[in-house]
Amino acid sequence: MGISTMIDSRDRDAYGRELDPSRRAQLYRLRKWHRRSKVNSSTERNLSYALSEMTKTYYRLNLPANVLETASILYRKAIQRRIMKGRSVQVVAAASIYMASRLCRIIRSIEDVARQAEVGSKELARAYRIMLRSLGNDVPRVEPESYLSKFVSQLALNGVTELLARDILIMASDMRLTIGRSPASIAAASLYVACQLNGELQTQGSIAKVADVTEVTIRNRYKELMQTLCIRIDL
Repeated sequence: MGISTMIDSRDRDAYGRELDPSRRAQLYRLRKWHRRSKVNSSTERNLSYALSEMTKTYYRLNLPANVLETASILYRKAIQRRIMKGRSVQVVAAASIYMASRLCRIIRSIEDVARQAEVGSKELARAYRIMLRSLGNDVPRVEPESYLSKFVSQLALNGVTELLARDILIMASDMRLTIGRSPASIAAASLYVACQLNGELQTQGSIAKVADVTEVTIRNRYKELMQTLCIRIDL
């Protein structure tokens, strides 16, 4: 009923007389049960609150149901193994959603998840790295090509531009330009080059916005692609 109960820790009765062995054993069992019930109650409240936070983020990101189910399992594991001590429920819940998205091969950036979960992206990234190391999940690597369809759809670009961008990404990968680069940024830069080649008018700013990266980042990746792949655009 939510009312706190205290189990007396003394081994003597109210008159100071020592308890007999059977009574002492019974009292010991009561204390043990009391401690466990308090821990279980606290854990269940934590899980209930976390599930509420994950559900909100799940709806905001428009994710499939299997992502929420996977995130719930990951969160429970993280709590049981006590790997997230000192971190807020919201951050761990957001990290669980991000890892679950990766495991289910649903493309969502850390920045996007952090924004919808209303937590800091750096704090989320740190929590995710801890979960990745501790839980040992084989999270698939996100390839730049995974972002292209999403960007093309959001910008309403045509299929020829998307095919050009994919060809550019393949060449960039062969030239090892994707190593150490954010998949979203290299995909965005390739799409910007493809737009110029196909005559579709898109600014670096508009592409940066859907890719959730800065214009400076796209500009730097764009220069690398143009120079290394020897692409020339006649204006």
